[in-house]
Amino acid sequence: MIDLRFLESRQELGVINKIHIDNILKTYVGIFPMEYLNSFNYAENYVKWEQFHNRGDREIILAKLNDEVIGFAAVKFYETFGCGLLDRL
Repeated sequence: MIDLRFLESRQELGVINKIHIDNILKTYVGIFPMEYLNSFNYAENYVKWEQFHNRGDREIILAKLNDEVIGFAAVKFYETFGCGLLDRL
C-alpha cells in the first residue's frame, strides 16, 4: 500500500530533490539539448526546494511504499479559493 504524508525532514527534502533531478535527466534526454540538462545541479536545486518548502503557503506530500519515498507532489495553497493546487519549482 502506498502511504501519503507531508514532508517531515530535511533528509526527505534531499530525497525528493534527487528524484526530481534524476527524473528530469532520464525523461528529457533526446528532447532537450544536453547542455541544458547538464546545467541541473543537485545542490542548487536543493536550495530551491528548501525555499519552496519554507514558504507558509506550500507543502510537499510524499508517496511512500515500504518506507521508501517513490514520489511526491508540491502543493501551493490558495486561501482565496480555499484549495491547494499542484505546483512546481
